[in-house]
Amino acid sequence: MYNHRLARNYAKAFLNLFYPEAIPADLIDRFKSLQSFLAKQKMVSVLLSSSGISHSKMCLIVEKLANHLKLKENEKNFLIKVVSKQNPFLIKEISQAIIDLSMKKRREISCEITTSHEIDDNQKQQIVRFLSQKTNLSISAAFLVDSNLIAGIKAKSNHFVWEKSIVQRIEILKRKFLGGAT
Repeated sequence: MYNHRLARNYAKAFLNLFYPEAIPADLIDRFKSLQSFLAKQKMVSVLLSSSGISHSKMCLIVEKLANHLKLKENEKNFLIKVVSKQNPFLIKEISQAIIDLSMKKRREISCEITTSHEIDDNQKQQIVRFLSQKTNLSISAAFLVDSNLIAGIKAKSNHFVWEKSIVQRIEILKRKFLGGAT
């Protein structure tokens, strides 16, 4: 919990310092690319978590990473400052906190939408509009297909899970008729 709170504090400081008014959408994209890179390149994550690397080498790793991902100068300097405070292991958590706080401030939410079968673009737009109206947020959606989801749809984000499917209806009826016992 301590690391999570510290990462959020770093993220808040970063956003307040560099983006006190409006948060550009490309900021979220850049930090998502950082998250994706760290998830794919496990060795870089290990290096950032290692205590056996000198401060200067750690700064060099972060600088190369920032240049590779085309981060802006203030973003690169911020990450180097995190390394200077001997918290490089927090970079992944800080970047996630920056994404979360930025999306919250922009009133956006990422959502994974799973359907029981392939659907067309028009149906996808209808689903996104429906969720946007229900949450009063702008929805960024990734669509998946899961044949185990019988005749249904499931929307999942960090803030909610919404499902309409035959399996869900059966579960509701089961709880209703069995009085909550399963």
